[in-house]
Amino acid sequence: MLYLAQLENRLRRATESPALFLCDNICRICMCKWYPARSTLDQASHSEIVERMKIRIHRGTRQIGGTCIEVAAESAPGRIVLDLGLPLDADTDALHTLMPNVPGLHDAGDDLLGVLISHPHQDHVGLVHDIHPTIPIGIGAAGQRILDRAAEWLDRPKLEGRPLIHWQSGQPVTLGPFTITPLLVDHSAYDAYALLIEADGQRLFYSGDFRGHGRKAKLFERLLANPPRDIDVLMMEGTVIGRDGEGESFPTEAKLECECVDAFNSAEGLRLVWTSTQNIDRIITLYRAAKRSGKRLVLDAFTAEMLAATENPNLPQPDWPNIGVYVPEWMRRKIARDKAFDKLEPFKPSRVYLEQLDPAADILLFRPGLLKELIAKAPLAGAQLVYSNWLGYLEDDANQPVRDWLSKNAIPTRYIHTSGHASVPDLRRFAAALAPKKLVPIHSFHGDRFDELFANVDRRDDGEWWPAGNRESTSWRS
Repeated sequence: MLYLAQLENRLRRATESPALFLCDNICRICMCKWYPARSTLDQASHSEIVERMKIRIHRGTRQIGGTCIEVAAESAPGRIVLDLGLPLDADTDALHTLMPNVPGLHDAGDDLLGVLISHPHQDHVGLVHDIHPTIPIGIGAAGQRILDRAAEWLDRPKLEGRPLIHWQSGQPVTLGPFTITPLLVDHSAYDAYALLIEADGQRLFYSGDFRGHGRKAKLFERLLANPPRDIDVLMMEGTVIGRDGEGESFPTEAKLECECVDAFNSAEGLRLVWTSTQNIDRIITLYRAAKRSGKRLVLDAFTAEMLAATENPNLPQPDWPNIGVYVPEWMRRKIARDKAFDKLEPFKPSRVYLEQLDPAADILLFRPGLLKELIAKAPLAGAQLVYSNWLGYLEDDANQPVRDWLSKNAIPTRYIHTSGHASVPDLRRFAAALAPKKLVPIHSFHGDRFDELFANVDRRDDGEWWPAGNRESTSWRS
């Protein structure tokens, strides 16, 4: 009550003397009428009040995937959202229940300035198409093209036509009171960024998903050599914490390339490789291994389309030597239905039919959705599978038909993979280099383990507001 009485008295004095209003800095205090954060401050004098960026993790403090973080400034009206992901265990028939409770996502509230995407994996971007179409979206240009090319084939909404901010690594972007600096990072997703957020004189560094052992590992080492300074809050992913072998360094893509060469040379029948379409680093690894072993890498057309969408001439393309392209039945049906036969043109010089595969010379990119076609048409005698994904996906119930097929036909399976996420040793190097005042766990099932591994850990809960600075607030925008 004393604080409110002081405020009313100052407001009365301000109306009597505009000059006093300005010189006494009452204009900042009176904003509590619109921003409840002001009314929760202690009874200290206004000269001691310091604006602080506030953060609320809607999803991510105790899970991997579905990440969503809301950040609000106090010095001026403005909020941003970092990532808007689809949970890995999402019920696709109830997506409307998964949207985080962020004011303005559906009605474009005046102070919601943008949704900022770190990278184009669905667990970070999967709900962005459901927001109001006038809300700006920050994303890498290549990441947007990959999503839009996939959307064309899957009959989903595209980002094209929305207000977009395309990230350029190291180039700051201003949104209201926020300055956002994207930094390109090494990750299994193409065009992935960490985001440095500055507002109210404070600095938040959101790691997104990253690693230090991929084909862009130099980006990781460069960041460690010249890290951003004076970080108040580091929100750092910890995907691999709690997994078997968490304390070990992970194999590099170069090491996987050598293992693939050995696997391809030792196989007697058709070589199948099960990996993610969006893991561009892995596609490069497979192509290099195919060339070294004198084989042809046969891509499905969807993967070829993702490579083309990057617009990077240094990535494998359908007209490259040692590349073949197979057009799956579902894509052929869509082309016929849409009368979009021109979409086949880029594949004509290298098009391959399953019946024409040479078991002695071909490596076929495999996905569970192609299993029926493969069984019906491909020469599978003596076939061998290289599994190049996280083992958890193989154990998923949805992949039981593939496991049954492998077992029934006694198809040898070789595991050749490395994580798309940073190892614990690299996480520790990363945290030490940035030396944040607070390190907040995110994108992990084992946030309780961070205290054992890192300094200055401040574990938070989904849904709570908390200040970027050290002073706590009892409630804020509740």
